[in-house]
Amino acid sequence: MIKRSITFFAVAAIIAALLPGIAMAEEEDWIITATLEAVPEMAVSVLPGDAAHSVTGIFLLYGAPREGMPMTFEIISGPNAGLSDTIPCDDTGQATFSYTYTQDPPVPGEDVIRVSTPPGLYVDIIKRWELAGPPVVPNISGWGLLAAAIMFGLLIPIAARSYLHARA
Repeated sequence: MIKRSITFFAVAAIIAALLPGIAMAEEEDWIITATLEAVPEMAVSVLPGDAAHSVTGIFLLYGAPREGMPMTFEIISGPNAGLSDTIPCDDTGQATFSYTYTQDPPVPGEDVIRVSTPPGLYVDIIKRWELAGPPVVPNISGWGLLAAAIMFGLLIPIAARSYLHARA
């Protein structure tokens, strides 16, 4: 799990802008401690079958979840670059972003997903997209073995007869 924390000194006006709903006196200053985590830190999917992915961000303010805090998920590079959404945290401080691989035909690559919250925290995580391996080479079937046995069965007597004629 990737985790980033930030502690900063802020005046009342900044706190009111960043963290709506916190009541405080106009002249009061606070030291803010916030934490942002994102899971999974790294994930791998094999295309074309496994095309869905979800990322969950967890925001804590002073160690407690902050319901309603907007969390932005943005794919900043990779095959799905440009996809984004802003989702409010639930009562556990979590927000989940889900998306589906969109390129057709699929190409391998890594999406870098940036998860961010208003106090200036962000975490980048990786989603790797891989292509299915090479096609399976068919092995010799029972019919193939039978055909090979027949060919060798026919060739051995012919070769033996040629050998005997050459010696005579």
